Amino acid sequence: MSTNPVREDEAEHYGDEEAPLLELDETDKRAAVIAYSHLRSMSVAIHLCFTIFLFLVMMRLQFTGDALPLLLDFLPLLGVPGLLFFAAVDFAATRMVARSDLGRRVVVIFGFIAAMVQLLISVLVFMKIRGLVSWNWSAILFPFWFLVLGAQLVLAFLMPGFQRYKMLPAFGAIFVMVWMVALSVLLVGLKLDHRLAKVWWGMALLPAGIVVLLQLVGVRDRLVNTLCRAAVLLSLTLIALHLDGIVAIPWSLILCPVILALGAHAYEVRQEGREG
Repeated sequence: MSTNPVREDEAEHYGDEEAPLLELDETDKRAAVIAYSHLRSMSVAIHLCFTIFLFLVMMRLQFTGDALPLLLDFLPLLGVPGLLFFAAVDFAATRMVARSDLGRRVVVIFGFIAAMVQLLISVLVFMKIRGLVSWNWSAILFPFWFLVLGAQLVLAFLMPGFQRYKMLPAFGAIFVMVWMVALSVLLVGLKLDHRLAKVWWGMALLPAGIVVLLQLVGVRDRLVNTLCRAAVLLSLTLIALHLDGIVAIPWSLILCPVILALGAHAYEVRQEGREG
């Protein structure tokens, strides 16, 4: 999303709260440089947490089985909620103009919601796998819908900015992508509950795959980021083929592309921070 500065008359016309990302003064710019360093570090840490988690899951599915405690796999995820929340606070404090109090609150609240949803789902999935709860998978994944609701509130708050910069098509694309990912989560939960026995896993993961494909085709980005999206799409495709029994693929080959993508993206973010 563009964060081009606007003129004072434009800010007065649209209202400060509708333009939370405006031109920063020199003090704000110095703070923003420091914030970028912090945000990049936290982004790298989040990437590494998910990379380690997926690597441990791959090792369990392919090699170790139940030889190691299940809790070991989930330990890398315990640090993610704190990183998500502090990243949102850092962004709101240093990358948003001081007079946009409502905008800052929205970002911080969404960061808190994302952190709590990630923590709650991780704990519930662990308890479900260990047999500590008998809830169905749709109930386990239910907290995800609070994240979807938070995303809708953020999009509603940012809509005037999209309209001002004539980016309503991009706004519509983001809105549709959020709900397509939500549809995949819903279908996956129903599949795990054996309520959609006649629906292939490929159909359940198709909406999420379309989101990645749209980003791959429609977003002009660095080569490494494009390759990362392609790797995620490849892993989604292989997971669907494996679960549907179409092809027998080792889990190491299925998850390897997305693990390498996360690691490569973390390295890219780290290098951008050094160059900056």
